[in-house]
Amino acid sequence: MVAGPDISFEMVFLGGLQRSGTTLLGRLLSQHSEVSGLVGTPTAEDEGQFIQDVYPNDHELGRKTSRNLRGTSMRWAYNPKAHLTEADAAMIPDARARLDESWRAYWADESAPMRLEKTPSNLTRTRFLQAIYPESRFLIITRHPIIQALAVRKWATVPKKVGLDLSKVVDHWLHAMDTFRKDQPHLRSVEVVSYESLMAQPAVVMVRLQEFLGIQRELLDTSSVRNTSTAYDRYWDYYRSHGRADYVRLNGDRPRDRVYESLERIIAPIASRAEMRRLSKLEPRLNEYGYSLDDLHCCGLRVDA
Repeated sequence: MVAGPDISFEMVFLGGLQRSGTTLLGRLLSQHSEVSGLVGTPTAEDEGQFIQDVYPNDHELGRKTSRNLRGTSMRWAYNPKAHLTEADAAMIPDARARLDESWRAYWADESAPMRLEKTPSNLTRTRFLQAIYPESRFLIITRHPIIQALAVRKWATVPKKVGLDLSKVVDHWLHAMDTFRKDQPHLRSVEVVSYESLMAQPAVVMVRLQEFLGIQRELLDTSSVRNTSTAYDRYWDYYRSHGRADYVRLNGDRPRDRVYESLERIIAPIASRAEMRRLSKLEPRLNEYGYSLDDLHCCGLRVDA
């Protein structure tokens, strides 16, 4: 039997693909006097997934070997263990107590009526978390899959750093979002917001999310909201033109990055032709989410639209 709700607080679970704005959105909402986030955890982004043992974290889901962490953000949703539902919750009757205990010491304000836990792979275990926390709410943030694929490239293996396999990363985005979309009708309280709309109108989006959460309206500081997609926009121009536009460095400035750059200048203009054909086949699926290969600034759709 799944544990009943603790009426002392309400959980909000924030999810979305890595580098889609989960950390930014979590920090913005945690400014609210009624919302408490996790702070001071042993992980850089204060993600609850890394300080619990109820379900596998993104690294465990995505790694190919016990030591390989590179590229896990581009594979985790393919793992069958990434998708959890009510049936999985029923198999772990003490899941609620274990999660509460794991996170207890890290809430910024234990007296807050609403607690926000941010983990990318919450995207594919919404039904599981709802079964454990029946009064929970879900926030999902999306970002254009091309931009997201380029933004996670710094964690990629060498082939992806030199312009190969872009379509594979986009396919992973689609697989994760398709899983969420199938689960969405089972959720009692869920809101989808795009990174693009947050960048365009941060104050408006934060008002909308406060209304969704049912908390009093407060003026939140959105000065930290800055669009960081310019370099990715320019790289996409280079990539889809098969090297005819100006090259844009995405890998950094370390000596080995210079080697990647030299290889990419040779490989990407050639490989991009086949990759663009593969990506074009994914275009109808991207359109379902309000995105297109022809416009990196479109704002996406609410997934239930």
